Amino acid sequence: MIEPGSQGVVFLPHLVYGPPPDPDTASRGAFIGLTAHVTRAALYRAVLEGLALQMRVMLEAMAALPGIVLPSEIRAIGGNARNPLFMAIKANVYGRPVTVVDEPEASALGAALLGGIAAGLWPDLDAALAGLDRRDHVVEPRHDLVERYDALRESVFAPIYGALKPLNDSWRSSITVREPPRRDPSRSTAAWATALLIAPVTRPYRSALKAPRSGRAARPPRPAPRRRRAQAAETSRQIRRYARRGS
Repeated sequence: MIEPGSQGVVFLPHLVYGPPPDPDTASRGAFIGLTAHVTRAALYRAVLEGLALQMRVMLEAMAALPGIVLPSEIRAIGGNARNPLFMAIKANVYGRPVTVVDEPEASALGAALLGGIAAGLWPDLDAALAGLDRRDHVVEPRHDLVERYDALRESVFAPIYGALKPLNDSWRSSITVREPPRRDPSRSTAAWATALLIAPVTRPYRSALKAPRSGRAARPPRPAPRRRRAQAAETSRQIRRYARRGS
């Protein structure tokens, strides 16, 4: 069992530029404190701690805005909520209880409920939620670990970005790097998500529509990969199951 602090290793999770409150396209991720004795388990815990510490920084930046305060309760859903270690780290880093929703597909469930309301299955969201067997559990922070992570955040994590910024700026200006495509601001997040999900499925059909070479007839469209068909079928079954559960 790796103790909090990850054997002295701290991870800066700036893998896709620098996130708020310091958006910086030149910022890069980094491990600090590596030695020959650091284990893979310590690196894994350092990644989880770095993610939680970065989210704490973002929460505090939001709370600094006029009229905004830190939430008294934090609810966790999605894939990361299935990791008990990550939930415990979050509670200790935030210094607040974390309520974990025991529903592996909470986002799909919410979409199914909204779809059921639109279809007339329920008159409103309260009625839809009333028929659900909702379960959650609370992860409480430990006072001693809250103080330990506060000290880690103030003395090590917070200064890392500023200390590495001159190096990242110099490296960025001296080396040609292939950057990820920039998002068109005219396209919404939903449009981009749809494009990313649909593109792999439609690519075989687009290829089949290209002009044939050497006089050969174009190949018929290939079906979508079997795995994607299975995933789509499973999603449809889950939505129907959630709708029946709430009715």
